[in-house]
Parts: sequence; C-alpha cells; structure tokens
Amino acid sequence: MRAGALFRAADAVLLLPDAPREAMRRPAVLEQPFTVARARAALHTTRRVAIPVLEHLERAGRIRRLPDDRRTVVRVDGPEAAPG
Repeated sequence: MRAGALFRAADAVLLLPDAPREAMRRPAVLEQPFTVARARAALHTTRRVAIPVLEHLERAGRIRRLPDDRRTVVRVDGPEAAPG
C-alpha cells in the first residue's frame, strides 16, 4: 500500500489503486439519486466492497449521502478521488 500498488477501502477490502476513479464513473451514469444496491450492481461487486468504496467517495466529496440513505453524485470532473 505504501508503494501505491493497493488501495485500502476497508480493513478487509484491498483494491487496485485506480478503484476510486473507476468507481466514480459508474454511479455517475445512474439515475440520480441512486441506492447502494444500484451502485453495487453498476460496480459489478458485492455490498461488502461497494459500501467502503462509496464511503471513500463520500469522504472525498465526490458523492453525497442523502437523509434517506440514497446517494447522489456531487462532482465528477476535476481531480480524481485519491486513495485515502
């Protein structure tokens, strides 16, 4: 991870370093706002992986969680979400 070869989305979820950028592309084309289930399907992954990735994108200011737990894309352009 220090060398940038992996992105830690959660304690037990390690992904390729471009995962946040790739994960941002797919929710951006979903009907807004979207559910975790729709994002999970668009990302072709499990809920165990999708939730930490979505939470990372929330912390990075790329998506926003609404009061009803749906999410909406806030910012697609500009610098890509960096692993954190």
